[in-house]
Amino acid sequence: MKDQILTVEPHDDLASLRDKILRTQADRIILLLADSASLRQLDLALCARWADGVGASLCSVSPDAEITRASSRAGIASYSTLDGALAGEESHAGTIGAVFERRRFDAPPAGRIKKDEELVSAQSSSSLPVAMRTSSGTIASSRTLRARTQHISPRLQNGLFLAPLAALAATALLLVPYAKVEINLPAHESARTIPMEASNAVTLAVNAVAESAVLSTGRAVVPITYAEGELSLANHSSRVVAIPPGTRFRDPVSGMEFETLAGEWMDPQASALIGIRAVEPGSQSNLPPGRIREVVGLAVGTLEVQQLSSTSGGRSAARAVVSAADIASLRSQAQAQLIQNLREAFEQEAAAQAWLIVESSMTIRSQEESLSARPGAAVDEVHVTLEAEAETLVVLEGVAIDRAREALGIAHNTDALELAGLRVEQVAQGVLHILFTVQESESSIPRHLANRLANRTPADAQRLIDGLLPYSRTTIHLAPAWWPFLPAFPMRIDIQSLPAAAPPLGPRAGVGGGPE
Repeated sequence: MKDQILTVEPHDDLASLRDKILRTQADRIILLLADSASLRQLDLALCARWADGVGASLCSVSPDAEITRASSRAGIASYSTLDGALAGEESHAGTIGAVFERRRFDAPPAGRIKKDEELVSAQSSSSLPVAMRTSSGTIASSRTLRARTQHISPRLQNGLFLAPLAALAATALLLVPYAKVEINLPAHESARTIPMEASNAVTLAVNAVAESAVLSTGRAVVPITYAEGELSLANHSSRVVAIPPGTRFRDPVSGMEFETLAGEWMDPQASALIGIRAVEPGSQSNLPPGRIREVVGLAVGTLEVQQLSSTSGGRSAARAVVSAADIASLRSQAQAQLIQNLREAFEQEAAAQAWLIVESSMTIRSQEESLSARPGAAVDEVHVTLEAEAETLVVLEGVAIDRAREALGIAHNTDALELAGLRVEQVAQGVLHILFTVQESESSIPRHLANRLANRTPADAQRLIDGLLPYSRTTIHLAPAWWPFLPAFPMRIDIQSLPAAAPPLGPRAGVGGGPE
């Protein structure tokens, strides 16, 4: 009898063992398990079936008692050492008896029998319980398989039978469709007002700056250029006279003044021509000859002044000027921007400190104004800058929420309370009110709704929900999306109740109103 040893390594799986066994060409296969290798009873039973398929018997070699017991229950021989397996000595007596009884039940009486064209010796009770193979093929293959099956425990047989069913059930469950039904229930908002003592409020002060500009809309004729000319000066004294730049000369009749453009040193008994320009622009400074005769601010009695030619070049024209309406509009825009900047500063500071601003409580304590031009100024644009310091009342948001909890009868140790439009307003001096809204659902989901929706089309389910819950809004999601019906199993229908969203009655927090 030809034996072949197959070593079972820890990394071997059933697929690799099957390939090794099916490639075997021997009468007996010896499974030599390595130190850490392990096979279950079911694994050994499958290996025995594969060995029987190639006409070979199977035995295991392992010093592990668990492997020995698993081999016994699987109906195959087991040995504690490889030498024992080669010598045909089993290490587990229970295996010999069980297999021997199987062989005695399946095999014909001891002695010489004839099968086909050759004689085969039947084993006695002391011989090894292995399958014999003749040159014509495998002896009693089907009976050996049936005998091995008989030695599998009933629990293992049930497991082998139920395992495919469990896998089939799991696969079927994955293929069962799933539905999520979102129902937005109708709801209404209820406004609440709670009084609060003014002692809960504190004062918050901020500074703000606003800048604004407008184009000048007034029109007026204004001087735009300066008249220029020359004067003849004669020094009748016996000393040098200095004429510095900017020396002024005047027309005594009109009072118009002119100033020199450059300085001049005049020797005794000398004369000179010097250029002049009007101090103020406009056509009124165009004077005929002989009008300018006086020196302003220079004590020189011997200096003779003569205007030999006319002054010219002074001109006036219509231009945009700042009007009173421009100043009023500019102040109005800047004041509105200043109030907005103050509110934003209050809200930013309140948000950082978890405060609620008391509406209608802002007061501007001081304000300064700076204008770039006054009414009548000939400029195209006028600017204004406003600086102000203001104060308002604030209340801790946690205090307002606690008062709301008390009014609604909600315990303080529950989850966070969501209040729509939570705000505080001042209705009178020293009197505060907390205002907020709460949502209240007008209906609820009927019991066992999933049972009534099972196996319906989405349109039919929509009509059923509309009839049960008027004014609600329903959204049905199916997975897979192409599935035409809701699941037949109610457990696969997920019904979610969502409150209908309603806009808050007011802002969460704000200054509100103008300055007092």
